[in-house]
Amino acid sequence: MQLDPAALEQLKERVAAEYQESTIGDLEAMIADCRRAVEASSLFASVAIRKTGTPVHQIEVECQPRDPATPPETITIEITRIWLEQLAYDDFEAHAITSSDHAIVLDFLTVARGPRIFATGMIVVVRGDRCQVSGIRRWFRTDQTPVTCHLSPRTACFLRQLRNQLNVW
Repeated sequence: MQLDPAALEQLKERVAAEYQESTIGDLEAMIADCRRAVEASSLFASVAIRKTGTPVHQIEVECQPRDPATPPETITIEITRIWLEQLAYDDFEAHAITSSDHAIVLDFLTVARGPRIFATGMIVVVRGDRCQVSGIRRWFRTDQTPVTCHLSPRTACFLRQLRNQLNVW
């Protein structure tokens, strides 16, 4: 189910309060699945994945389009297809998509109701030149309360640019 970013963040917080975070094994399996799915796509290259250590963004997947001229709509369709068909748990999923001139981000939440676990993260497709800034250490929730989150420099740059474009935070 596609949500706006603020609604997804609120949902993540509610799920985190009621469910358990995925175990290390489950998270490692999700990371391996993310790597396989993104690398298998003919659209993407340079896949890098890391655990963030925060419940609202456990996994961060970064890649670039193989062809820099790939239209943003094509990238959005492909990361949504990968998410829905290959990565989301069958029980429940929610996601939000944001984009700028520099990146397209699919932010996600998925829940397995049987074991009552959840996984969260984002798939970031960096377009154009890589940003040369140091990582931002905050991800702002809708209530403007800062949450510590370690983002890669590219993702941090995208979020800073998105924040500036939207005039928020």
